[in-house]
Amino acid sequence: MVVFFAMIGWGLLTAADHPALGLAMLFGIGFGLLIERAQICFTPPPFAICGSPAGR
Repeated sequence: MVVFFAMIGWGLLTAADHPALGLAMLFGIGFGLLIERAQICFTPPPFAICGSPAGR
């Protein structure tokens, strides 16, 4: 959790000086959380979800 909040803080501080870079960092963090929590894999259709029975 410390690393997560540090990244959020770093993204907000970066957004103050360089808005595009800061927003890219924050969207990257959000996208990473989406992939982690939803267990999304970017593989061919039969294995669309990492934890699904079709993917095992």
